[in-house]
Amino acid sequence: MKNLEIVKNAISAISQSDAEGLLSLFAEDMTFEMNGHTPFSRKLKGKEAFVALFAEVMEHLAAGIPLTINNLIDAGEWIICETTGHATMKTGEPYENNYCMLWRLRDGKIIQLKEYNDSQLIMERFNFN
Repeated sequence: MKNLEIVKNAISAISQSDAEGLLSLFAEDMTFEMNGHTPFSRKLKGKEAFVALFAEVMEHLAAGIPLTINNLIDAGEWIICETTGHATMKTGEPYENNYCMLWRLRDGKIIQLKEYNDSQLIMERFNFN
């Protein structure tokens, strides 16, 4: 499977809250980095650490975060993806954030994911202010 298709499958798995499908696309020692200054912003290594962070995010949401792909750029071992997330907080408030995700792949697995987002929106919607 080509890198672009792997990332499309990852976005689809996120959109459908398919954790098992998403994790199957990651290398065991994958790294994740979220920008900003939120309680979720950090660098981590490994699937287990990623799952723990994702669980922290999901504690605040009514369901998953369906993503709409706005731009998808194939840059070899890097795929650049601009998306918009459409979710609802447990409070009933909408949560629509824009993301730029850089996915790095090697040997058919995602080895690195960097996420850029509106961190102020996260602070407001997740009541971290």
